[in-house]
Amino acid sequence: MTGAPVGDFVYAQVASALDTSHWSSFAAFRHSLETAVSIADTYLIAVEAAKEIGASRTAKLHDLLMARPMGEQMLRYSATWGSGSMANAPAVPEPVKAIILSRLMTARRVEDFRNTEWLKTIFAVQGWPKRSEVGDDAARQAWLLVQHADADPAFQLRVLRAKEPLVPSGEVSKGDYA
Repeated sequence: MTGAPVGDFVYAQVASALDTSHWSSFAAFRHSLETAVSIADTYLIAVEAAKEIGASRTAKLHDLLMARPMGEQMLRYSATWGSGSMANAPAVPEPVKAIILSRLMTARRVEDFRNTEWLKTIFAVQGWPKRSEVGDDAARQAWLLVQHADADPAFQLRVLRAKEPLVPSGEVSKGDYA
């Protein structure tokens, strides 16, 4: 996982720790792991491909904001593996599913970190992206990235404070601010 400090990656691993009661032996765990890794890694390859395909081909902030959440949204969808939007995911035994989800949720936390760091640079240079500057859709995507910046609540608070004076003029959605 490049792009995230070691401490954040370790945190992500611990936060996604597996419940070991799924396995009666190390051999059973290893069998589940062998099955799960190929499935999880295939999904992660698809996430990277989707990010590349959907990446902005321009330097316009609107386009960058629209493209940025692709990976984290795909990783969030994976949390419903086997149901809902992921109903067509491969059916796997519960212990295999636990490993797949642990791997994908770790990747999601790293993706959230990367997105937060990216948005922090935008915010530091120009402040909060206003609706009149980037459009409603891109402003909503920026807010989505902030919502998923849970590892940096100080940044979330700075954004909230920066958005407050922009609400009366309509530069920030009242719903997003709320």
